[in-house]
Amino acid sequence: MVPINEHLNSETAMRIFAPYDVIVDGTDNFPTRYLANDAAHFLAKPLVHGSIFRFEGRLALFDSAKGTGCYRCLFPEPPPPGSVQSCAEAGVFGVLPGIIGSMMAFETIKYLLDIGRPMIGRYLLFEGEDMTFRELKLRQNKACPLCGENPTVDSLIDYEAWCGTPAMEPSEARAS
Repeated sequence: MVPINEHLNSETAMRIFAPYDVIVDGTDNFPTRYLANDAAHFLAKPLVHGSIFRFEGRLALFDSAKGTGCYRCLFPEPPPPGSVQSCAEAGVFGVLPGIIGSMMAFETIKYLLDIGRPMIGRYLLFEGEDMTFRELKLRQNKACPLCGENPTVDSLIDYEAWCGTPAMEPSEARAS
């Protein structure tokens, strides 16, 4: 593992992600999720996506450059600022990051070793309170602004401005 002590943004993302075979996104904010998704598409790299909230987790593997859809196919626009609580505000059950993070690592290794059935075309929902899993089928959204039939997104943008929220809380920015 090589630590990168540099802020990830529209100016640095392509250079930071370029040497890697897979982009793994376990971020907790919408600007960075969209940035990772769009950079993965432009670099023609798969994106392993994981997210958590309270007792719930989600997992997907997007490979939009191969026509399998992307994060924007599901969520073309970010939610309005302030409409979704952050993990810090809503809380997260302590073991959930380990569960979803382990599944993300497992999916990444499977993809790199070309073993098993990858999560491409599937969206896994985990409900920790009931210990249940649901799997949704994913298809490329033909109207997707990034990977659809008539894309309108053709470069990385200012994701913080577009989402109307900072990628990091001010205290996080000082710590990095």
